Amino acid sequence: MTFASIYVKFQKAVRTKSTKQKNMSITNTVGEKLDALWAKLLPLKPTSAQLIEVVKGSPYLRDKAWQAFIETKPGYNEVCDLYHNSTWNYFGLRQYPAKLLLTFEEVNDSILVDIMVRMPYLAKDSAEILLQRKPSSLHLTKIILSPAVPIPMREQAAEVLINSPTTDEPGLVCIIECVPGQAERAARKLLEMNSPQFVMLTIFLKIPSLANEAWRQISVAPEPRVLGRIIESQIQPYNELAVNLAIGLKNPDFNSLLSVMKVFPNRRQEAWQILKAMDLDNESLRKIARECPAVKEEAEAKMKASCVDEVAKVMNEIFSLSTTQRASEF
Repeated sequence: MTFASIYVKFQKAVRTKSTKQKNMSITNTVGEKLDALWAKLLPLKPTSAQLIEVVKGSPYLRDKAWQAFIETKPGYNEVCDLYHNSTWNYFGLRQYPAKLLLTFEEVNDSILVDIMVRMPYLAKDSAEILLQRKPSSLHLTKIILSPAVPIPMREQAAEVLINSPTTDEPGLVCIIECVPGQAERAARKLLEMNSPQFVMLTIFLKIPSLANEAWRQISVAPEPRVLGRIIESQIQPYNELAVNLAIGLKNPDFNSLLSVMKVFPNRRQEAWQILKAMDLDNESLRKIARECPAVKEEAEAKMKASCVDEVAKVMNEIFSLSTTQRASEF
């Protein structure tokens, strides 16, 4: 590195430092002036509305102005209006009224849930207040679903939900998905309720100790999409039992039979024979060819010449001939 290049870098560093010091000096000067103006404003006893304007308009004085606003002892409705104000949301100031709302006894559950969902750093406080009340199953589910709420609180919400006489299926499914410590209890309650098959499938996949009970309910009147998921889960012996049911359906289902073809090579031909007898469109046949290479040629041979295919074929011929014609002109 030459002396000249070193000198240029040195000069640049000096200028950068000088600029930073100048900016810092300006910032300090502005801050001192704002502090002086604030000291001048307070004795004039500004109204709560005027203090709010300072909160919105001066980032430097924001915390001081908000504290002064709190000291005016604003009412619940006033703070609630600030929380719902779109301007506050736009400028990222909603946390100020949100935190203050948590101190009001009359704050309703819906606002607590909204704060919990929107502001993770206030989720614990919001959930704690909710759990001291008798929240609805919907609000309990929101607590369970919030990753910002500590696990013990989510388990507490799950406990209340499981013991509730008005427990709904979605809430119990959320417990299985999000609260491992209470998952088996929630699953047992769902089994007692003869829940829909997609719920039984969740139990089957998530709670191994209850897989047999879930399968027993599924196998009574199996839904094709559920059979497909069990086949692809490769959980023995249930996946083999699901294959038998899928192949034996009175109304064959494309997706469950495709699952058989993908996962069970020894049953592939059985499933393929059933699929070949169905009136499959080209898209379904393409999917078979793509996902089951063993029958790719047969699947492609069954494809029907569609209008779209014919158009593409004719257009390719047009372009080919046109290219030949242009080449001959030269």
